[in-house]
Amino acid sequence: MIFKSFYNLTKSLSYNMYCKCLSYSYNINNFKNIYHFHIRKTGGSSINYMFLSLSGIKSDVLIEKLSKKYNHSLIINNQLYTGWNLDLLNKGNFYYGFSHYPFSLVKLKDSTYSFTIFRDPAKRVLSHYNMLLGFTKNGINHPCMTSEKNWVGKNFLEFLDRIPKNHLLNQLNMFSSTFDINEAVDNVNKLNNYFQLEDFDNCIKSLNKDLNLNLKKMHIKKSKFEYRIKDHEMNYLKDLLKEEYKFLSLIGFNYN
Repeated sequence: MIFKSFYNLTKSLSYNMYCKCLSYSYNINNFKNIYHFHIRKTGGSSINYMFLSLSGIKSDVLIEKLSKKYNHSLIINNQLYTGWNLDLLNKGNFYYGFSHYPFSLVKLKDSTYSFTIFRDPAKRVLSHYNMLLGFTKNGINHPCMTSEKNWVGKNFLEFLDRIPKNHLLNQLNMFSSTFDINEAVDNVNKLNNYFQLEDFDNCIKSLNKDLNLNLKKMHIKKSKFEYRIKDHEMNYLKDLLKEEYKFLSLIGFNYN
């Protein structure tokens, strides 16, 4: 029993050391790693799938393997993919890494290329509602439903009253845990690049140029439910999102 435990420990240490050495060996157009600050409902899943496809394995297969792996990290053809594991991400153990963790918790090395994607705030929140509505109506037991199914309520206005502020203003909150607009702007400017979903083609083109890659355009996870928001609901929603709209205008994205 003692020998087996020692063997497992040695094996684990060896694997971790191999991952560290592998991550250090990368040269991605003069970067060691690529990290995506994945803001929910901004097209980020499509971006993740595009990078995962570089492994030579179908993206949907690889994302499922990553989600089921105990440490959410896999080596495919000498490329290390890591998602949702804050410890490994902060150690720089990845070729491509991603998560929903806020900027304040992710401590990237200077050699890491970091980026994110933004979206019209109202459309992003509406997309979140459509997703949860679809999961609810179809009885889909997605992991997020454990904490979010009760947000749906009886109608859209009830959803807006129930959704927590950090999810409502998720784009602002990603870069400032206190919703401080100036802090968020400063943190975004520390990224290597940032894009908007509304200009997705340019996003792919810029990523390919910055990293000397050949990413292929993909679109996934489009909800089949599209709630037709009423004018008074949209006005109420935009009023709730005014801080986020101001933040986005300061980094160059003006949504009218």
